[in-house]
Amino acid sequence: MRITPRTLLMLVCMVLLCVCLGGCWDYTDLEERHLQVGEALDLAEQSEEEETKSHPMIMVTAQHIVPEAIASQKGGQQQKPYTNFSTTDISVLKAWHKLFERYTQVPIVSHVKVVVVSEDLARKLNLNQLLMDYLRDTQIRYSCLLFIAEGRAKHILEVGEDVPAFELVDMAKNRERIGSILPEMSLQKVSAKMAAKSSFLLQMIGASEGGKKVVGAAVIKGKSNKMIGTLNPGEVTAVNWLTGETRSDMIKGFDDKTGQLVTVETSEIKSRVRAQVQDGRITFLVKVEADGELEEDWLLPGDAFEGDLLQRAGTAVEKSLTQMIRHTLDKLQHQYHADVIGFGKKLQLDHPQVWEKMKDKWDEVFSEAEVKVDVHIQVRDYRTKGRKTK
Repeated sequence: MRITPRTLLMLVCMVLLCVCLGGCWDYTDLEERHLQVGEALDLAEQSEEEETKSHPMIMVTAQHIVPEAIASQKGGQQQKPYTNFSTTDISVLKAWHKLFERYTQVPIVSHVKVVVVSEDLARKLNLNQLLMDYLRDTQIRYSCLLFIAEGRAKHILEVGEDVPAFELVDMAKNRERIGSILPEMSLQKVSAKMAAKSSFLLQMIGASEGGKKVVGAAVIKGKSNKMIGTLNPGEVTAVNWLTGETRSDMIKGFDDKTGQLVTVETSEIKSRVRAQVQDGRITFLVKVEADGELEEDWLLPGDAFEGDLLQRAGTAVEKSLTQMIRHTLDKLQHQYHADVIGFGKKLQLDHPQVWEKMKDKWDEVFSEAEVKVDVHIQVRDYRTKGRKTK
């Protein structure tokens, strides 16, 4: 039988069509997938026998979204859009496998957005060792964000109106006008800090019945990769001004003439650091500048357009910010002995030969270094114009 070109073309098309139709042979409903979006690591309750061991038991909590619950919320039904599973083991990897035994399918971990580590676990274990499985797992993305929990990490993944893991991502990036929130830290950034044995800060999250909030920062020591202390929101603000990470902020102060409160909204914030070495003594010169508008003042009665009010407001917030920065530097240098600001990197750039001699004991050298801070805030205008009540 002779095959015509037209018949051959039809046969080829039929074969290709069969291949295309077979594209969904492994199809699975989304509702049956385990989409893992967050994890929490806690120090598990120890028995007397376990407390004598050198390695503690770790509780791993995995958060999964529930697609059908998300869909039902749009229809007005009240059902949590997520579910949490917890298990305990001496190894994070082993705990993962215990969780897998409870699933109908292996979870998809490439969607993990956040990892939350409890404060007590971060103080007890080396973070580089604790997070090793996350850093080596090819499915977990390096863009995943890392947090320290004030209290139980598990509770952070239980509080929220929406999916708590997603809310944490949004909170971490809410820095547009809030100077007391650190830049978010991904696994990639944390891995680089730990590899360089540099001290660093992580956002610290607290939970209550009212919800979650950023409560400051955890100080991670470079040599041990363990948490050694905390910074409150005001101290985090000072760090952000020193590093130039703040885009805009609200700074309050008290007028020298009247003792009344003034608040300035700052913008165009700039920070410059210069390292000097003289006779073996290391000095850092920090210059912080910003423009601002007078947002609020309690200098009633009076005319807001008369006199030197703007200059006095600038002086008041300069003094307040300078005190905040000096207090924070004193805490980092003399209490924690941890350069979380990055002065060592500046010394490396300005004086590489000096840095090579100091880098192995930098935190100790940093604690003895002199830091001179010059703050200048130019208040140029009023936020709201008008004559005040006499």
